[in-house]
Amino acid sequence: TKAFNKGPLGVGVAVYLCVGDVDAHYKAAKKKRAEMVTAPKSQFYGIRDYTVQDPDGYRLVMYTPTEQN
Repeated sequence: TKAFNKGPLGVGVAVYLCVGDVDAHYKAAKKKRAEMVTAPKSQFYGIRDYTVQDPDGYRLVMYTPTEQN
């Protein structure tokens, strides 16, 4: 348990949440002053995502699946 006490809560934790439209979601979250970590980006593995950090340090990855060719 000592290892958990070294850093703030949430260090090393990322939770993926699927949203209907990641770009619209990003704009709405940014408008509400969410702490943005990354902007929306299309990933090679089939999702478009962005990351925010909550007050406890947890990273929330919002994503929308993309069509694979």
